[in-house]
Amino acid sequence: SVPQDLSVVGFDATMQARLATPSLTAIVQPLETIGRTATDLLLSLVRGEDVSTHHLIPATCYMGGSTAPPH
Repeated sequence: SVPQDLSVVGFDATMQARLATPSLTAIVQPLETIGRTATDLLLSLVRGEDVSTHHLIPATCYMGGSTAPPH
């Protein structure tokens, strides 16, 4: 049973994940920031500017009821 025997973590916390029983612990991506960064990079490339190949965009973790501390 979850989370007593098994912890479950998802990616992209959706409304369905939060409504599940137990609610799903999930990594939340900042989609607006990702889109804005991608657009800025694309425009820089179109202008012929040099762009970095790595951009770190921090994600957060929504702690639902599908995880428990190790035992």
